[in-house]
Amino acid sequence: MLYRFYVNLTEQDYYEFNRFHLFTSHYGKKQFEKIRILTSVIPLILFILRFASYVLSGFAAENLAVCIVYILLSVFLFFISKPLVWFISKLQIKQMKKQGKLPFTPASTLEFYDDSFVEITPDNKTESKYSLVDSIYIVNGKMIYIFTNSVLAYMLPVKVFESEEQYNSFMDFITEKTKPAIIVDR
Repeated sequence: MLYRFYVNLTEQDYYEFNRFHLFTSHYGKKQFEKIRILTSVIPLILFILRFASYVLSGFAAENLAVCIVYILLSVFLFFISKPLVWFISKLQIKQMKKQGKLPFTPASTLEFYDDSFVEITPDNKTESKYSLVDSIYIVNGKMIYIFTNSVLAYMLPVKVFESEEQYNSFMDFITEKTKPAIIVDR
């Protein structure tokens, strides 16, 4: 074993990861933009259909008001979509917690070997080859997210490193085994 880290995560760490995943990671950013466009386009489609029916049946002043409402709704949904998606995500996390199922493991051990890395939790032991790593993000110099796919990431707080030398050595090692890390300051 080359590296062993004892990871303790808080609920706030998990919220920050989700915010990052939803709005910044290449996975979530694409999905969020699709949601934003879809929720904004639906009222515009309704506007076009309504407008077409008004043109065919005769246009009245109250019809103009309805069309304006559809346009304003479209703009409103475009700008409110990010807080709305975040609010829904937080509700889902709180619901899981209320059911007694934390969506993350608060305490784990991550071990890094020459050919794979292992996450050990009280309930599970997962070994992954480095070839499965899709991307690595270093966020605000505080957290390292090692994504193996669009929904699974290992969270490694920078505070687990004993020194800057150990951190630099690990980053050299992990980027040699996988891909260069993407540094995100937000």
